[in-house]
Amino acid sequence: MDIHLFLMRSPDQDTLKRCAPGAQVQPVEEGFEARWFDLRVTLERLGSDSAAEVRRHLAGFGCPQELADRVGESGVVLAIAPGPGSDLSGRPERLIRELSRELEGLIASERFILDGDGRVLFGAPPDPDRVVRRALALSAVVYRGYIEEFAAAAFQDAHHDALAWIRLYGFEQELEGYELRLVRASQREPHRQEIVNATWRAEGLVVLAWALGILETLPELERPVHPKGISASIGFLLPELPPEAARPRLRSGEELERQRSRIWGFYRRLRSFSLDRKPVDFRAAGQELDLPLADGDLAIGGVPLSQVSAEDFGRCMSIAQERALAIAWVMGAHPLYSVVPLPPDGPPSS
Repeated sequence: MDIHLFLMRSPDQDTLKRCAPGAQVQPVEEGFEARWFDLRVTLERLGSDSAAEVRRHLAGFGCPQELADRVGESGVVLAIAPGPGSDLSGRPERLIRELSRELEGLIASERFILDGDGRVLFGAPPDPDRVVRRALALSAVVYRGYIEEFAAAAFQDAHHDALAWIRLYGFEQELEGYELRLVRASQREPHRQEIVNATWRAEGLVVLAWALGILETLPELERPVHPKGISASIGFLLPELPPEAARPRLRSGEELERQRSRIWGFYRRLRSFSLDRKPVDFRAAGQELDLPLADGDLAIGGVPLSQVSAEDFGRCMSIAQERALAIAWVMGAHPLYSVVPLPPDGPPSS
């Protein structure tokens, strides 16, 4: 199998020896070879003729141009040839990770660019059909959270109908493991916090519906949504998907990026305030991101953060966290919804 590893610095024999303990390392035409008794890994430089193609490849994953230019001719192809009956024991993966760490590398998988620690740096965002499936999966999670409070008989009917619909239309595959366990769980089986978390997923659902153009505008960041109408607009529990979900289209990259900047700016200001409880001059960022202001700081309910009640602050923090996660997922932050990283701490900005 071949794996593309793009390096900021060219590999040398000594570095390869450090990264491939137990292997015999020797130069070969156009690169190096690391050989164990049952495994051979060849590193071949791409060469100058492939530099432009490499840059286009990285740009297709959303890699910034200046970073793609740095890679240039240092990209290599790893050709991994295991011997008969060999036990790889993770050696190719370890070699790739170590080379990436030593030489500032980017690892190219089928859909994502990762660093040496396996973190997704750039990736192809989900296509419109995948966004619809994820929206329906979130609808199922949110619905399960809400029906927890139904009377026993009503719960049984609602739960049965939801599971039957999910199986009929094949959306089980989109549900992550913990989501599937929750959706299948009987009444009173999940912990209370699991139910609370499930209902908050409605805030991510509304972002996906907006990204698909099913909703014209997003509700204000300080106002929680009620998911029933949103789920129905995507087709949850309906006999067939509405046209907007059956033949979906995503908003433009520019629209998604503007909304990402706005949501992330809101989240980061709340996060910053939660850590130090200090007012800041948020006017420049707030005006740029079209966020509400009062006394120069971010406002909730018309008052600055320093005067917002703990209840209102907590509600807005939950809204912001779920919406920040959803918009990042739509833009390709990670294939798994549950592990999308939240915006880092730091000065609120775009």
